[in-house]
Amino acid sequence: MFRFKEIYQIIGYKIKEYRSRLGITQQKLAEDINLERITIVNMEKGNQKIPLDLLYIIADYFSLNISSLLPLDDEVKHLINKIKINKIKNDDNKKFDSLSEKDLSEEEKNIILKDILNK
Repeated sequence: MFRFKEIYQIIGYKIKEYRSRLGITQQKLAEDINLERITIVNMEKGNQKIPLDLLYIIADYFSLNISSLLPLDDEVKHLINKIKINKIKNDDNKKFDSLSEKDLSEEEKNIILKDILNK
């Protein structure tokens, strides 16, 4: 079953990508938008739900439309399919319904997210 954690991981990955492209540290971003650095860390890892108003603040900070930070339907579908394919390759006995983010290492998640954003 698909879980919303993956959506926050995609959003977090996008925030990290935009921040990195601009050469901005997590600390600088946090200071500029009045947050703690750990909040940025948790958002980028997908460990924290990001309120809509904060998404607008981050999008404005990067001079983006908020939709640039949100996962597209195709990205979410692609993520789900990649997760399923990777798990089947690694464990033929796994069933699609039992997949969750807990089944993936951080490295697998990052590879999948990078693939989604670079397609």
